[in-house]
Amino acid sequence: MREMKDSGIQWLGQYPADWKLKKIKYCLLERIEKNNPVRTSDILSLTAKQGVIPYDQKEGGGNKPKEDVSAYRLAYPGDIVMNSMNILSGSVGLSSYFGCVSPVYYMLRPSNVNEDVRFYNYIFQTTVFQRSLYGLGNGILIKESGNGKLNTIRMRIPMDKFGQLFIPIAPPTEQKGISDYLDSKCAEIDTLTADIETQIETLEQYKRSVITEAVTKGLNPDAEMKDSGIEYVGNIPASWAIHPLYCYFGERKNKKQSWARG
Repeated sequence: MREMKDSGIQWLGQYPADWKLKKIKYCLLERIEKNNPVRTSDILSLTAKQGVIPYDQKEGGGNKPKEDVSAYRLAYPGDIVMNSMNILSGSVGLSSYFGCVSPVYYMLRPSNVNEDVRFYNYIFQTTVFQRSLYGLGNGILIKESGNGKLNTIRMRIPMDKFGQLFIPIAPPTEQKGISDYLDSKCAEIDTLTADIETQIETLEQYKRSVITEAVTKGLNPDAEMKDSGIEYVGNIPASWAIHPLYCYFGERKNKKQSWARG
C-alpha cells in the first residue's frame, strides 16, 4: 500500500509521501504577452463545458469581443488558460490554439519543461480545488446549482493570491502517467455523454411525434380520415371539425381580467 502523508490542506487531505507540496508560483509561469502590435485576430473563448475554443464555436451567449484586439493577450498551444473572474465555476482549460484572449484571462505553463502541463490542468479542474479559492476573490454573485456545482460566479482571483496556494506535485514520469490515464478516461466519458445526449434528443423527438399524432389523428388508427386543408396537420378523422382558435380562446388583456371566449 502506498505511503501517504497529511498535507495540512483542507481540500487535499492526504497525498503520496513521495510527492511534493509547492506553491503555484514556483511551479507555473504566467505568460503576459500583449497582442500589440497585433500578431493574431483569432479570438479564443473559454467555457467550463467546452474548454478553450475559437470564439465562433462558443455555445450560448456572453460578452461580445472587442473589435480592437491590440489590448488582448496571447495564448499559445499548451497554455493553461483561466478566467480570473470565473475560476471558481470551472472556467479553466488547456489551449490547443494560438490566439488572443481578454486581459482578464491568465495563461500559465510549467516552469520545468520536463513536467506535464496536463497534470496541472487536471488539478485546476477539480471541484474541491475550485471551491478552496472561495474567499480569495473580489467580486459578486455566487450560485449553487442542484447538483452542487457552483455557477455564475464573478469573483476575480488576483494572481498574487493564486500563486501563494500549495498544490501536490507528482514526479514528472508519474504526472505523464496520470495525465494519459485521465485523457483516456475523460474521452470515454465524453463519448458516453454525447451518446446519452443523442438518445435524449431522439426520445424528445419521439415524444413530440407521439403528441402530434394524438392531437391531429386521434387514437383510432382505423378511423375514416379527411383532408384538413392545413399543411402542417394533413389528414384528420372525418368526424372532427376545423375551427379558428378564436372560437375557443380569448386574449386576456390584463392580469385581473378573467378568460373569455371570443
